[in-house]
Amino acid sequence: MHKLALVTGSSRRIGREISLKLASIGYSLILHYSNDYNGVESLKKELEESYSNLQFFSFQGDLRCPTFVDELSQFCDSKCVIVNLLIHNASIFEPDDLTNVSFNSLQDHFSIHLFQPLLITKWFSKQAVKGQVVTIVDQAVTNKQSAYLSYILSKKSLLEATYMLSLAMAPGFRVNAILPGMILPSKHGNAEKFHKEVLETPLKIAPGVQSILSALVFLIDNEWATGQTIYCDGGEHLV
Repeated sequence: MHKLALVTGSSRRIGREISLKLASIGYSLILHYSNDYNGVESLKKELEESYSNLQFFSFQGDLRCPTFVDELSQFCDSKCVIVNLLIHNASIFEPDDLTNVSFNSLQDHFSIHLFQPLLITKWFSKQAVKGQVVTIVDQAVTNKQSAYLSYILSKKSLLEATYMLSLAMAPGFRVNAILPGMILPSKHGNAEKFHKEVLETPLKIAPGVQSILSALVFLIDNEWATGQTIYCDGGEHLV
């Protein structure tokens, strides 16, 4: 198996689209999910029907659990596979601010967006001699609003980790980041609000999932690219 990618949070939304794209360019996949069993099995079935020459595995794990990496390592050992592309996509997006931020909220966001991505990357760098890491961050890291305090702080940390890891893991590994803007309406919003906010961006268009997929393929294909960030936001980070 020459090309194997691990996609965290693969069962829905952007993670699902990334998985479909990677399979289309020849990657076998470990499809990580937390609790959406039906979603990941539906995706796995679709992939197996479309790409019979590739292999697809589903792996359940809670990124908030300290034993996640041990369980992942045991899973890969049991399948006799080596991962050479790591996509840190899994995310939560819960509102809080200085009036109601809690230890649990901070712990959940930082566990999923920073702690486990760091520990998974540490494992990744030991089980392969070369490879790539792509972190899915958020263009919101450029603003200082506090409506999603835990979320934004943890994503800011993930971006800084991307820079630090790109240096620490060279020359064998490349580490890059994609920063999406308003790709899809969130569960806390609605379509009307989403389209209104899109019109406030410089390009006045929703970048769509395709912008992330194009950026991902660009980063995978360009061997010079490490420590890079690509905004997929229609210029939203500029305003």
